[in-house]
Amino acid sequence: FEFSALLPKIENQPLLMKSGSTTSLRSHPQTWE
Repeated sequence: FEFSALLPKIENQPLLMKSGSTTSLRSHPQTWE
């Protein structure tokens, strides 16, 4: 899994979903390390 691969998907999501994804990253940073 690569975060860069997920970026285009995040950009294509509605703002609400994008905000939710960002919140998840902040809440669970260990998932992305």
